[in-house]
Amino acid sequence: MSSEDQNNDIEEMDLGESKYEEYVQATMDHEGEQEKNEIQSGPRKKQKTQKSDLLSFQKGDCINVMCKVKTGWWYGQKYNVKSKELYGLAGWFPSTYTKAFFTSLKPIN
Repeated sequence: MSSEDQNNDIEEMDLGESKYEEYVQATMDHEGEQEKNEIQSGPRKKQKTQKSDLLSFQKGDCINVMCKVKTGWWYGQKYNVKSKELYGLAGWFPSTYTKAFFTSLKPIN
């Protein structure tokens, strides 16, 4: 999902004002790559391009959801359930690759 696509979809759900944090669990791997069809002289060919704004994860990973966009792309960061810490870079991921895991109250600062 490009930044332009994200900006075109104005209706996004900002989870920053919620008193709850939402966590999802990956149901399949996502390599942070996006397939794009490229028309050539022959049949269409799929070319994978690395996108730095996409989150990579493996099946079973827990992700803290920070923002949801109605297109089905969510923004989040991986969460270590054992150490209870966020790790790695945050990025966009397809919500269809995840399932609800748990919700918790946000810590009071």
